[in-house]
Amino acid sequence: MNPYKSEPHLSKNCDCFDDDLHFFSQSFVKPRGRQQIFDKKDNVIFMKDPLSRPKKKSWEPLRNIPFAEYFDPLHKAALTFTCYLNETDGEEGELLKIRPMKLIYHLDDETMSLTEPFSENSGHLQGRMFHSQKVPRSNRQIGNDFLTWKDIKVGEDLILFGRTYRIVSCDGFTKSFLEDRGIKVLETETIPIDSWNLSRHFQTDKAREAEIKKYFREKEKVAEMISWENIPEFLTFYCAWLDTKSDFYGERIKRTFKLIMSSRDDSITMIEMTPGFGNQLFLKADRLPYITSDGTKKYYRVENMKPGIWIDVYKRPMYIYDCENDATKKFLKQQFGETEFGDCSIQLLEAGPPSEQIEVLPDELWFKAINLDYPSFKFLIIYSILNRRIDIYEEGKHREWTKGRPFLLEIDGGPLREKDFRIGSNISLFKWNFKLTKASQKTLDFIKSRDSVNVS
Repeated sequence: MNPYKSEPHLSKNCDCFDDDLHFFSQSFVKPRGRQQIFDKKDNVIFMKDPLSRPKKKSWEPLRNIPFAEYFDPLHKAALTFTCYLNETDGEEGELLKIRPMKLIYHLDDETMSLTEPFSENSGHLQGRMFHSQKVPRSNRQIGNDFLTWKDIKVGEDLILFGRTYRIVSCDGFTKSFLEDRGIKVLETETIPIDSWNLSRHFQTDKAREAEIKKYFREKEKVAEMISWENIPEFLTFYCAWLDTKSDFYGERIKRTFKLIMSSRDDSITMIEMTPGFGNQLFLKADRLPYITSDGTKKYYRVENMKPGIWIDVYKRPMYIYDCENDATKKFLKQQFGETEFGDCSIQLLEAGPPSEQIEVLPDELWFKAINLDYPSFKFLIIYSILNRRIDIYEEGKHREWTKGRPFLLEIDGGPLREKDFRIGSNISLFKWNFKLTKASQKTLDFIKSRDSVNVS
């Protein structure tokens, strides 16, 4: 007869036993040591996973217990969560500090431990915040005045001794433990990186930084762009032009063209597809110039082109209404999200382009925003259309539309596209919601032009 047959068992996913003969001598408390939370590999700096470094069981006894086989397997188990604390230094200090931490809930005595990993030159004390303490609820309830494991949920905030922590993930044992008890565990969230850590641990050397700044200023090295990994060698579009000067029997002719643009040098080749013209060459491979509203001469680039915009082909206003192959459509969806493709009506060509000639796509969209979590601060949200990155600053206090203290920088826009940014929209980034209240003049002109094209 198996002497352990009557013992309670966990789910197979809960790996809470070990064959190590010395596991009773181990301590759950990590030895004191300074281990960085950032690592560097192949000249790329990234944040380490606090759950996998070092690999330790999510349960380990705190002291020697004889005859452990007579005890419940969950007696000395612990639930492990990853969380972070966001705080501010007030009016003069840093606007946002992100402090990743490890939260442990001990099932045997219903206590909690909170530890912050060491980060070099952080400016504040790190290590053990508290150890094996019962945490009172912020809102007292009848029957239980302390937090339990049922109150810790991934993707929600948790108040510990008056400070709010965001629970972002848990280990495999904790996930299986919660799911076995009918609790749905949400998807793992990412920990934002504040501007100090971004500049301290993720900044490249000066030569590399200068090269990147020069590159963004000149915008000529297309192949190195992060969002252009899958860019095809040629992008193919269809455009239409209403010819009012040829006067074929007193009628205006809708002439259609195939526009082929090279992603290497931004050269454009146009072939006329109008019936009766025999697919003749209209424009040989050359960069296509246009004049901005302030009289500056610029050239159309790959990042400017998409269906739904007007371009100027040597004083001929042409409307891009479709693209040809799957590679072009895939790239456009990657850059701009869902884009409508279809035919071009004669009414749209008769209406012509917007009255004010603006750039096809600005490099950045600037908005003012508010956040209910920071009611006394005014924010600037800057969305880069080129690489789909978002920067958030506090607005300067002396001049309008100037950058103040950084809040979050280099945020991956993910599914957000330029059409999602408009006045009154709510933008959700990590656990914060920002409401866009005002746009800069250049951004406002672009939005009006975009909306006028969509309406027509």
